[in-house]
Amino acid sequence: MPNDPNDDNERGLLLHFRNWLSLAGLIVVGGSFFAFLLLIGFDLVTGGSNPYVGILSYIVAPLFFGFGSLLTFVGWLWHWRKRRGQGVTLRFDLSKLKDRRIFGAFIGAAMVFMFATSMGSYQTYTYTSSNQFCGVLCHSVMEPEFVAYDDDIHSHLNCVDCHVGEGAKGAFKAKWHGIYKVYSLAFNKYPTPLRADPHYLPSTQESCNKCHEDGPDFKDVAKTYHHYLSDDENTPFSVTLRLKLGPEKNALGETNGIHWHAKEENKIEFTTAQENPDVIPWIKVSKEDGSVTEYTFTPDEDAEDLPDLNLVSDVQTMDCIDCHSRPAHGFRKPNDLVDRALHHGHLSMELPELKYVVARALDPTYESREEAKTSITKTLREELKGPAPAIEQAIAIVHDFYAKNIFPEMKADWRAYPDHIGHKDTLGCFRCHDDKHTTFDGSKTLSAKNCHTCHDVISQGDPENMTFATSQETEFDHPDGSYLGFTCAECHTGGLQLE
Repeated sequence: MPNDPNDDNERGLLLHFRNWLSLAGLIVVGGSFFAFLLLIGFDLVTGGSNPYVGILSYIVAPLFFGFGSLLTFVGWLWHWRKRRGQGVTLRFDLSKLKDRRIFGAFIGAAMVFMFATSMGSYQTYTYTSSNQFCGVLCHSVMEPEFVAYDDDIHSHLNCVDCHVGEGAKGAFKAKWHGIYKVYSLAFNKYPTPLRADPHYLPSTQESCNKCHEDGPDFKDVAKTYHHYLSDDENTPFSVTLRLKLGPEKNALGETNGIHWHAKEENKIEFTTAQENPDVIPWIKVSKEDGSVTEYTFTPDEDAEDLPDLNLVSDVQTMDCIDCHSRPAHGFRKPNDLVDRALHHGHLSMELPELKYVVARALDPTYESREEAKTSITKTLREELKGPAPAIEQAIAIVHDFYAKNIFPEMKADWRAYPDHIGHKDTLGCFRCHDDKHTTFDGSKTLSAKNCHTCHDVISQGDPENMTFATSQETEFDHPDGSYLGFTCAECHTGGLQLE
């Protein structure tokens, strides 16, 4: 192909794109645009189930597009400056074997690049839906949630199953929030511990009810709780409760059950104190029959350290996660960990006051894992009495407790993320049912004493010789009989018990 300077002048500025750097840049531009279209197509076909496709489509693909454009411009500028003095440009004479080979290699490389772009886009799209991506690669700050999730009953689900709402609106919210997460991670703008933004979480109807189709209409269940006392003998104490989850009809009429709070026909609205979300200043209950009752919080006259009740959150509507506050990322408490390990024989009953000593080792707030490991080892070796092999086994197990449930870098543990199911280690039910929420005229009170509304004792005591209840009115027999007049959480904390 002849090199005609007059022909070059006629083509003007476009001539300067005829160089290897600009051509490579144009291939990158074409590949990124192709990947953008492919990712948008995946998103439309799958109904927006992957919130991270927004990051890939609107951040990653445009970045490659910009990079390719920059290469193209740099090649154009370089070639323009070079040609000003030489009058040469990139030309192929396809009648020549050498030029045919160069041109063929370039076209082959371009095709390989486009194929790799399509496969990479698909694989990236698939990987960003995985739990490994959510918990490990991108979200290193999510390590506590990822580790806790792996030991949870919901670990068979994908993160996006619960964290992405239905339809275009849910997908858009998740994508927008995902872009912000990338920014906060890149510039270290995230809080410790992390707090979920309720405005970006799907409703429980969109998440929980996808699997729990019966919603709050579960029937009653019997559940046994195995505990061990903090004494020299590690005395076992078990209690089996009948948990009244759903409605039940009997000779006395229909009972509501615990899940009455979450039924669609019953609407419970409330506010929380901004300084302490466990304090609930106002509650409004709207029932299926059309009745509406409002309760306000009246603290004791000698109450101390109460937050300002005038500083409250926006009105919230009660749903599943107000009680099931750790549905998939539960951080287990030291006492519960010891109870479970003793029950399954992983810890030795020969170690006196085991529960108390382990709680002493795990309860402090450590600055790092290395500090925690050193301190835990020292505490257990100094305070545990018993066979040396049992002590060393206990040290290894308690180190594992810490690694899977306490994360000092992110300030994440059972205290930062309380589980409000029940009322043993947190206020839970007693946030509302505390005898301190009354109507304006004082005619109604949310009582803390109607234990049998939610559960009945079936049996309790030594698991080898349980004492069975004689009636539905049988009271819980606390091992030391000292619980009357207190809420459970006033003594029980999940770690060291309060004196």
